[in-house]
Amino acid sequence: LRVRKVTCGFSCPPMKLIANIDQFGQHILAFTDVGGLRPDRKKWMHFIDEDFNAVFYVIDLNAYDRKLWEDPEVNRLVDALDLFKTIVSKCKDFGDKSVVLFFNKYDLFKEKIKEVPITVAFDDFPSNEFNPNDEDLVVRFVAEKFQQVIEDQNVTMSERLRILHITALDTNHIDKVFKDIALDLVKQIMRKYGSEIM
Repeated sequence: LRVRKVTCGFSCPPMKLIANIDQFGQHILAFTDVGGLRPDRKKWMHFIDEDFNAVFYVIDLNAYDRKLWEDPEVNRLVDALDLFKTIVSKCKDFGDKSVVLFFNKYDLFKEKIKEVPITVAFDDFPSNEFNPNDEDLVVRFVAEKFQQVIEDQNVTMSERLRILHITALDTNHIDKVFKDIALDLVKQIMRKYGSEIM
């Protein structure tokens, strides 16, 4: 049995994840899950100014042809991009932080894009040159839009924006992704405090 639940507000206290990282032992990572619904955004936007090591931004890539339930005029993927711009503009210096975009529901997106072109969300997709139903081209196009936000805002980052394709219901894949990310975070924190990394 699988259930989807809309995230409202934010998790307080933060959720804890225990990560056993081979050469670095056991670490506890704290996550604050925030709701993406428009009414909830004001509740958590102040967290952006607080101390954090990483931003994980989860996007329902499969929702590129749907509208917000709060505003039936606004496309969900366009709204996700606009919210990302707001977050990035509040924190211009991601110098020692990781920023990871998760393109979620990738399995559903792969099937839908064959029938529904990306131009329903972005009319600036160069469909006269490229196929708006081509999975790889469309993902590259959407990823570049998010990367462009970083460049347009002159944001300082120690590494390029990381973009991962995930299917949240594939627990083995998610487990591997989070172990890799946990290892990267531990290494990043050790570098920040001057520890040598093997």
